Amino acid sequence: MNSLYWVHLIALITGILIIFLIRRKYRKINSVELVIIIILYTALVLLFTEPIVDWIRKFLAG
Repeated sequence: MNSLYWVHLIALITGILIIFLIRRKYRKINSVELVIIIILYTALVLLFTEPIVDWIRKFLAG
């Protein structure tokens, strides 16, 4: 199970690097939009980690 955290970390770092590469291509993306995109991407990656999934299961089970 510990290896899954590395997968999430690699996905997070790779995604942020891709976001910065996209920003280099499209210069009209300002810094505030870039920060919002990174926050949303981070939330999406964290949503699929095991502790969050377990919490959602407990919440939905009642």
